[in-house]
Amino acid sequence: MLYRKIPKKPVEKAFHDFALPAVQVPAPVIRTNSGHSKPKAKSKPAPLSPLPEIALEQSSPVDETAVLFEKGMYQQCIEQCISLLKKTDPEPRILSILVKSFANTGKLDEALHWGEKLLSLEGSNPDTYYLVATILTEKNDTGKAESTLKRALYLNPHHLLSHFLMGNIAKSQGKKGAALKHFKNAEELLSAHPDDEIVPGSEGLTAGRMRMILNKLS
Repeated sequence: MLYRKIPKKPVEKAFHDFALPAVQVPAPVIRTNSGHSKPKAKSKPAPLSPLPEIALEQSSPVDETAVLFEKGMYQQCIEQCISLLKKTDPEPRILSILVKSFANTGKLDEALHWGEKLLSLEGSNPDTYYLVATILTEKNDTGKAESTLKRALYLNPHHLLSHFLMGNIAKSQGKKGAALKHFKNAEELLSAHPDDEIVPGSEGLTAGRMRMILNKLS
């Protein structure tokens, strides 16, 4: 995931800002009157039925925050997430939006702080370790980034994006053998996805595009 360029051999990323899946707006539930009207005289047209009632489900505050994130309104996301966290127990989705919003505004220390809190709730989720590793990489703390990615791969040896980022880190350190190993693993995992399929967890990157990136890096 790409935030902004950094000096001293920045690790190449495959995609730009963090993103969240679009919030699905629930379809309106339409209720109509089921009663039968009495027959009318032939000379008079039947009266129009009353308009059906439309019940719209209200979106949750977290959904509203996700919409703000999609629009790139990261500062508003930060304010709303912190407000929600003061009212309720920490929820992984709120923390995830908060971490990504801080990261996308360049506030990496704050992003890492809340990312560690997210890990305390989702310590068995490799995606969370990957998210924290991207922030550590952006902070040039590649040592901690590597150890964090190893945790992700321990939980899921087939975590494609972790192999991809590990390969990038190794390449930036001149470790060609290790880099090629991780890139090869990523390529093998990509073989299960057609070119036009979105790579899981990549927030919109297609398998075909990722293959092109890997070919250039290998």
